[in-house]
Amino acid sequence: MRKALVFIFLGLVAMALSEQMKEVEETLDDNYIEEELEENIEDIDNSLDISRMERDADPEKKRNSGTKTKRSKKKGERRNNKKNKTVGKRKKNLKKQKRIAKTQRKNANKQRKRANKQRKGGKKQRKTGKNKNTK
Repeated sequence: MRKALVFIFLGLVAMALSEQMKEVEETLDDNYIEEELEENIEDIDNSLDISRMERDADPEKKRNSGTKTKRSKKKGERRNNKKNKTVGKRKKNLKKQKRIAKTQRKNANKQRKRANKQRKGGKKQRKTGKNKNTK
C-alpha cells in the first residue's frame, strides 16, 4: 500500500515538474523571438538610415519641396470632397447606375435568348421508342 502511495506521489511530482519545465521553455522561446524581432528592427532602421543618407547626399534624388506631386493633389481633392459631403451622393449615384446597368444586361440577355429560340424554331420534339425505317 505504501509503495503504491509513494509511486502515485512521485508521479504527481514528475507531472508538476514537467509543467514547470514547459513554462520555462515557453518563456525562453518568447525571449528568443523578442530578441530576433529587436535585431530585425535594428537592421531595418540601419538600412533606412543608410538609404536616407545616400538620398540626401545625391542632389538628383532630393525632392523639390515647391512642387506638389500627383498623390498630394489627389489627397487634397479627397479632403475637399469629404468637406462638401458629396461622397455619399456619388456612392448612391454609382449604385443606381450599377443597378440600372444590371437590369439592362438582364433584359438584353432575355431578348437574345428569345431571338435564338425563334431562329431554332421553338422546342424540338423528343424521339421516343424505336427508330422506324419507313420508306
